[in-house]
Amino acid sequence: MVPNLDLIILTFLHGCFIACVLLVVISAILSALVLAFSLALFSISIIDLHGLFSSVSRLMILPLKENLKLGLALLVVTIMYYAIGVVLASKPLFDRMVSEFKSKARHVLNHFEDLFET
Repeated sequence: MVPNLDLIILTFLHGCFIACVLLVVISAILSALVLAFSLALFSISIIDLHGLFSSVSRLMILPLKENLKLGLALLVVTIMYYAIGVVLASKPLFDRMVSEFKSKARHVLNHFEDLFET
């Protein structure tokens, strides 16, 4: 029999326990580092994507906004063009209606003057 076998086995078990505890601690530290690295990489990716999409949206939205403003201005100009044409075309009609109203008003005033003179 080997002398002090129980002490050798106890030392071996104690060493295995310490190695197991160190392995668990190192695994926890490595898991935390991998998680932190993944979180940092994910946040950097999100920030870069946000910057990319804001640049793309700025490049696409601002010209779209300005095109809509230009389209609205062109629509207003077109409406004014046709409205001026309608007003100019109806001006003789309006002048004729005003002239008829004036002649009727003169006729009524002349009629009242004739009534009051007699």
